[in-house]
Amino acid sequence: MKKAKRLTAIFMALTMVLVYGLQMPVEVQAAGTAVKVSNVSNGKKTMYVGSSYALKTNAGQATFSSSKNKVATVTQDGVIHALKKGKTTVTVTNSAGKTAKVKVTVKKAKWYSVSQKAGTYTSGISVKLKAAKGYKVYYTTGSKFKTGKVVKSGKSKTIQVKKSTTLSLYAAKTSTKVKASSMNKASKRNGYAYYVQYAYVISTDAQTTTETVVTTEGGVTTEAGGVTTEAGGVTTEAGSSTTEAGGSTT
Repeated sequence: MKKAKRLTAIFMALTMVLVYGLQMPVEVQAAGTAVKVSNVSNGKKTMYVGSSYALKTNAGQATFSSSKNKVATVTQDGVIHALKKGKTTVTVTNSAGKTAKVKVTVKKAKWYSVSQKAGTYTSGISVKLKAAKGYKVYYTTGSKFKTGKVVKSGKSKTIQVKKSTTLSLYAAKTSTKVKASSMNKASKRNGYAYYVQYAYVISTDAQTTTETVVTTEGGVTTEAGGVTTEAGGVTTEAGSSTTEAGGSTT
């Protein structure tokens, strides 16, 4: 009888150790674990003017900051917005003070132009996507690409954005044969240059200034309150006319 009680006591003690002993280290490990960003390659990310990119981390409740906000900003949800050509470092900090850094390089895309930068808008917007000569651009606002949704070389497509959505683009040379499967695989590859995203948030509570950003070789960037002219094109603020080489849009 005493032996049975002793065995019962030992069993209960072991149970408590397993239940409580295994739970405590989890919290310690979560606080002390190294911060990692899972969707960038070697701590680097190349972006294009006007685009956005959402970082994925293991940091839980974290703070995000950019060393050069004129080049790219980052929201506290970890979404980077590329603003102008240059380089910046985005730092992710967890509750224990541990950090991870992502070196961001912002370039101008030569394969296409997009009339509206990623960001928050107070109402629905029209996004004009134009493929540069010699390139074709596949697009989707869903989770997968389809070969039927493509803007051919020198052509344009206007996409109406009435609710928050992410516009994903995949550019390729006109002569390149592209399969939907290869595009959808590429969307999961961190370093693939031709795959770009533009996250548009439509919020009636937001107070934002809409800017028109064109990302193209020899393209035009117009910021609020100013007009920049390059390579024979002039872009004015939303609501005015946009003149591009070879045609005009009002």
